[in-house]
Amino acid sequence: MDTVLNLEPMILLDDFEAASIRNLIGQQVGGGAWFAIGQGWQGGKSPISTPDLASAREPGWDGKSLHVQFQVDTSSTSNYSMLGMDFAGSPDGKPQVWRNLTGIDSLTFQMRGRGSLALRFLTRVSSDSCRYETPLELSGSWNHISLNLDTVRVVGNACPTWTEARRQVAGFGFVAHRDAELWLDNLQLYGLLPGELFPNYVW
Repeated sequence: MDTVLNLEPMILLDDFEAASIRNLIGQQVGGGAWFAIGQGWQGGKSPISTPDLASAREPGWDGKSLHVQFQVDTSSTSNYSMLGMDFAGSPDGKPQVWRNLTGIDSLTFQMRGRGSLALRFLTRVSSDSCRYETPLELSGSWNHISLNLDTVRVVGNACPTWTEARRQVAGFGFVAHRDAELWLDNLQLYGLLPGELFPNYVW
């Protein structure tokens, strides 16, 4: 056989099988939590319908998935709700440990739902006026999404390029500016070995 098998490294970030606030990375190396934050959500409610994200598991694509509803007060265009995931320890829900994602090829996952979201990377230089994100449209059926990290767009003026910013990424989040609903499953990063993403951990 003159066939070449090309296997690309893959890191499974979460499959939501464990009833934990931590993602799979967090369960292995510590930290690594899911969190919900927002600005100006409706009537003082949580920005996410199930603030205890460890309880937001239900039957999904393959086994269990994460199911949340985003609640946003649309009286201001700056209001948002975000379901976030950090890559390392941050007990207050604010990612603070930076990871170099320059070698990562893509982020893949299964999703369905309703509304519009943006996948936003949380970097050292991120702010309301300087964001790194990719838009996502939700549908009622499960879809396999593969995002090429080279195509992440910069939103804002006088921002460092994405090539520069992706050297210091602490996590990412699914952001809604209007009410939306999301089922999420099987998040995977392609292009890096675990030891490259977490160089201080002995695998």
